Amino acid sequence: IDGTLLPLEFRPTLFGENYFTRKGSYAVQMLIISDPHSRIMYYNAGWPGSVHDNRVWVTCVIGREPEKFFSRSEYVLGDSAFSSCLHLVSCFKASAGQTLEANKEAFNILVARPRVRSEHCIGVMKGRFPWMRKIRILIKSKEDMEVILSYVKAVVILHNLCIGSYSDPNWICNEDEDIYVDEDLEEVAARAEASNDMRASLMDLFSRKSAETGIF
Repeated sequence: IDGTLLPLEFRPTLFGENYFTRKGSYAVQMLIISDPHSRIMYYNAGWPGSVHDNRVWVTCVIGREPEKFFSRSEYVLGDSAFSSCLHLVSCFKASAGQTLEANKEAFNILVARPRVRSEHCIGVMKGRFPWMRKIRILIKSKEDMEVILSYVKAVVILHNLCIGSYSDPNWICNEDEDIYVDEDLEEVAARAEASNDMRASLMDLFSRKSAETGIF
């Protein structure tokens, strides 16, 4: 899971200040959940650019009702902008002026490896459809936003069609030995349900497997 900004060419006349981003420009917020092949499985667009990624997540239908979309052992990966919960595992973030513990740094490295695919998905989408990099529609009414969202929907559909359903198994990286078995994942799921925190359960599993195998 990852958030991205869709820059606007013009400052909206309707609640324009809400679209002003931390990057000093105006934009529409977009949240994307993609699979390992860069296909977009879910997206949420339309929030003003000043809205934080995590707020979009907790208010979208998947964030509000995850039990309808995930099995007990399923989750998505996100960066430190997101709050870790039962079905979202985010990176650890160091407090100001402090460094992370070694095991948390190692965990972040593990999470970053598959997470880069979501960033790649966004890069490919914006590369194929430059309209997403600078939207030249002035938002002065609800109808203008509806037009933008209809274009975004079309782009997502076309992006997925461009990727297609074929995937060469050689494209999938399997460098590391699979040291986790179904019983491990079931245990993680049970622990996560009890604590409502999948990240803590995964950290515990990784730490134990690291001690057993020397691999983290």
